[in-house]
Amino acid sequence: MIVKDKSKTNGIGAKAESLRLLSDLGIPVPRTYLIDSEDILGAISDEKIEQIIEFFGTQNLMAIRPSSTIFFNELPTFLYLGISENPKNFYIKITGELNYFKSYCSLIKKISVDIFDSDPDIFDDLYYKIITTIDEKKSSHQELVYFKELLAEYKIVFKDMTGEIFPQTLREQLRLVLNFFGKKWVDLIKKLDLNEEKPKMGLLLQEVVSSSASNYCHGKLNFIDKYSGKKVISGFIHNGIPHDISENSFERLAKKIDPLVTKSEVSATQNLLDQDQLETLKSFNQILAKELKDTFEIDFAVNGKDLTVLNFRSSEKSVKAVVQLTVDMVSQGFITKREALMKVDPLALTDYLHPQIVETEDLKVISKAVSASPGAATGKIVFNSNLALELTSSGENVILVMTETGPEDVKGMQVSKGVLTVRGGMTSHAALIARGLGIPCVVGAVDLRINLVDKKLYLKAGQTLSEGEEITINGTTGDIIEGECETKAPELTGAFSDLLSWADDNRSLKVRANADTPKDAALAKKFNVDGIGLCRTEHMFFKKERLLIMQEMIFAENKEQRFLSLDKLLPIQRKDFIQLFEVMSGQPVAIRLLDPPLHEFLPKDTEQLSILAKKIGVEFKYISRRSRELKEVNPMLGHRGVRLGITMPEIYQMQVRAIFEATSHVLKSGTGLVIPEIMFPLVSANKEIELLSKMIQEIAEEVYINHGVEFSYKIGAMIETPRAALRAGEIAESTDFISFGTNDLTQMTYGLSRDDSGKFLNEYINAEVFNEDPFLSLDQVGVGELIRLASARGKKSNKNLSIALCGEHGGDPKSIFYCKMLGLNYVSCSPFRVPIARLAAAQADIMGSSLKEKI
Repeated sequence: MIVKDKSKTNGIGAKAESLRLLSDLGIPVPRTYLIDSEDILGAISDEKIEQIIEFFGTQNLMAIRPSSTIFFNELPTFLYLGISENPKNFYIKITGELNYFKSYCSLIKKISVDIFDSDPDIFDDLYYKIITTIDEKKSSHQELVYFKELLAEYKIVFKDMTGEIFPQTLREQLRLVLNFFGKKWVDLIKKLDLNEEKPKMGLLLQEVVSSSASNYCHGKLNFIDKYSGKKVISGFIHNGIPHDISENSFERLAKKIDPLVTKSEVSATQNLLDQDQLETLKSFNQILAKELKDTFEIDFAVNGKDLTVLNFRSSEKSVKAVVQLTVDMVSQGFITKREALMKVDPLALTDYLHPQIVETEDLKVISKAVSASPGAATGKIVFNSNLALELTSSGENVILVMTETGPEDVKGMQVSKGVLTVRGGMTSHAALIARGLGIPCVVGAVDLRINLVDKKLYLKAGQTLSEGEEITINGTTGDIIEGECETKAPELTGAFSDLLSWADDNRSLKVRANADTPKDAALAKKFNVDGIGLCRTEHMFFKKERLLIMQEMIFAENKEQRFLSLDKLLPIQRKDFIQLFEVMSGQPVAIRLLDPPLHEFLPKDTEQLSILAKKIGVEFKYISRRSRELKEVNPMLGHRGVRLGITMPEIYQMQVRAIFEATSHVLKSGTGLVIPEIMFPLVSANKEIELLSKMIQEIAEEVYINHGVEFSYKIGAMIETPRAALRAGEIAESTDFISFGTNDLTQMTYGLSRDDSGKFLNEYINAEVFNEDPFLSLDQVGVGELIRLASARGKKSNKNLSIALCGEHGGDPKSIFYCKMLGLNYVSCSPFRVPIARLAAAQADIMGSSLKEKI
């Protein structure tokens, strides 16, 4: 490349920098002359015009491309400057006869429309008239004839609109275009109010590559598959029918297929791109990949044996392609593993972890809501959990569609392919359970209305869907789609596995999973977790036979009757914990004792209460009264969590006994080391811990005497209330660990309901009251301040205190970075977000190391 004053390419935009880089790397590019914006602001000087003409000569065609440090979509590119009537034959020799007339027409239209504000429709109408005629004639000779006619008409239109003959010399055309850019830049700077800090701008004047050779072509090539990241060649060639190309079908690439040539004439066409040129382009991509740590789409032109690179840009890539390319570059020695880890967005790994919709043109998106749990699922619409259980038992796929879900719907959610709710946000019941189950979920679909009487789903646009009709939900995008869609299964091997193994080697922050059942734990193990950070024991009670015993216990008239029901639950819980410990094979398991208020285990309507009364042999009148008594105005702040353990200690006694008996069983069987971590929810005072710790110690001694197996355990508190955060120093004196339940801590700090705030949060974010949804990413200023204070006070009281975060924020990269900064020991998130958290934790360590090096 020959560039006039090459140093001026610094800082005036990507195009100029790209050309300079190509030239520095020895990749052939067009001869280029760079003009700084200061040279043409206002009017171009005669001296500058003469310098340009001296540089290019008077009989070369030029392209003028703007380059700027900020994007201006109002700045056009002009091609084929210099083309004119005289010397016509010379330009025909450069471009070929047909291209001469096409290029000439193109320049006239461009200058007319962009510089003289002419109506483009006049030119387009003339052009389409010609094209239609050519298509009917099917003759390449006629194409030449008609473009000659089109050029004559374009000249007439130009003169009618401007009152002048189209300029016939390079000098005149240059002056016209450069003066246009000078005025345009002044107008844009004023329009965007950029007087204080003007963007750097320039013009790239480039020699147009000759297109006279019989094998002339120009096109674009990519060197990876944009979906998989595998090394294949794809792209197309201009000035002919576009072709998908690959090394396996090189002959299709190497033939020029003229749109006007019939099948019988194809064999007579000439080669466009030979194998050597293809290999050269591949080598150029490798040079750029080594230099810029990426792979590129390359714009090129071939004229005879001359190959010129016109431009390049980063190739379009899916997340899978990014991961594959990144791992490949490590194997090639282009980047280090730490550099590779920083090139992948952790949240983008979602595409790996769940089935995804195969995008087609006929997808009919009927509504859009909040994407609460990623992945895609198709099934029949059902409006209640019981029907979901009934249909799935006969092999049907269902999507559970409800206004909102509650604990009694968990069993229906477990069998459904996906969940759609009209109300709710990212931390609503439906969202949390769906993420834990690993099924797609879309919530807050406010444009939908459910009519349970008619069994219909009404859309705002007027469309109606009946129960039993199929829909597809995309939990990754929030789309609700009519009918069935094709999906792709996730792939978790190869490059994905390599990348995450490097992440594990580069992170100090542990990543655990929220897992409530052996199935959840096995899924967590599949994602290489460091243990279970939150086992929500209430989810163990929602299976049909267990729920009935739980309801029987709730309606017991006295403590003795409650013990009878709890004795039935004890072996069930013990078996749950045995399986959980065995699956985790000695990894730590943090078990949260019962948290929700008891009314959440009860039916909501009178009919179901009546059925329950008959099943457990209790008068309906008593059940009805008792259920009313249990109902609370604000259950989130009510009789739940550790408060149940204080007022009904027999419930926690049963759970703790089940944990310790399971521990003894596993230790005696020799299947692994178990040190259970017992966690109290909704703590607000150290006295709560002291009272319950004494009870736990007594049960531990009883189990040891009965089973003869020594075991250890840890006691911890969930910090979910602002008071607990502020009194963490005292709480730490009685605990081995604390874990921030940031879902509730965020609710209580903000005074927001995570189920209802979705109705107005977007308006708050748009008004910049909040920067983002505090339930999606941890509020580091408010909630984060409480976590920082609690961590510091806890560590001061107990230097051996382990500190964790187990809310949904445990899978959010920004929140993970904050946890790393505060020195937390681990985060815990739903199994399907574990890979995201592992990569984010590694990036937090790498960024932290970089900051230390700079300091």
